[in-house]
Amino acid sequence: MKPTTLLAVGLIVAGLVAAWRPAGPRPTPAPTPPDEATRAIVADLRGQLPPEDGRRLGAFYSALADVIERDAGDLIDTVARVRQLNRRAGLLMFQRTGIAGKYPGLAQQIDRAIARGMGLEETDEGYTDVELDAERIERLVRVLRAIAWACRGG
Repeated sequence: MKPTTLLAVGLIVAGLVAAWRPAGPRPTPAPTPPDEATRAIVADLRGQLPPEDGRRLGAFYSALADVIERDAGDLIDTVARVRQLNRRAGLLMFQRTGIAGKYPGLAQQIDRAIARGMGLEETDEGYTDVELDAERIERLVRVLRAIAWACRGG
């Protein structure tokens, strides 16, 4: 075989291997900055986290917002279920990562931001448990995306 033929075959094989090789993880795009009112609700969360943990938490809250938006109140239909989903999914997402418990008070800050973003009234037992209508779901999704934005450094 001619050297040019061998070179051509080698380049074709290299191209095929490169095309079939699994791509590395794609970076998660930065969340869109929220409006001023929502930005004020999550202001305490900005700048608290190192970049890697902020990226992880931001990706989690961005995904949670997408799930709740797609669900549109079918399964996640009350504030209590939102809180339960947030806690359980967060525990599953961050177990054995070193993030769980690393930032004292952060979970409570996020809970307060979610409640304020949805316009919930605080009671002695926590926040009122109400059913989610379309407006409240929209507000919830907006504040979850704002939390994602703030966790990533805003």
